[in-house]
Amino acid sequence: MPEKAGSSLDGLLVKESEGFCTFAVRLTPRSARNRIIGVKDGKLLLKIQAPPVEGEANECVIEFLAELLDISKNDVQLFKGHHSREKVLKVIGLRAGQIIQAVQKESK
Repeated sequence: MPEKAGSSLDGLLVKESEGFCTFAVRLTPRSARNRIIGVKDGKLLLKIQAPPVEGEANECVIEFLAELLDISKNDVQLFKGHHSREKVLKVIGLRAGQIIQAVQKESK
C-alpha cells in the first residue's frame, strides 16, 4: 500500500516502444523488504533490501521487478542510472498496460 500522500500508483509514466517499454524508478536501499511504496513525479518508488554497493541494489531491483512482472531477469535491463537512486529500466516483451497492471496488483 502507498505510504505517503501523493504517492498513489496513478501517474506512473511507462513509455512504450517497439518490443519494449521504459520507466523510471527511485530506490530506497537497505529496506526491511522489497516493496512498492507508490509513484511520485511519474517514477515508481521502490524500497529494496540490498545496499547500494557494487551493483547489489541494481541486481535486487531487476530480480524484484522480473518476479513481479513474471518474466525472465534477462528481460529487465538497467537502461540508465547505474550509480544513482533514480534509474530508468527497460522491460522487453511487455506492453505498458501489462506493467501498470502488475504494479497495481502488487501494491494492493
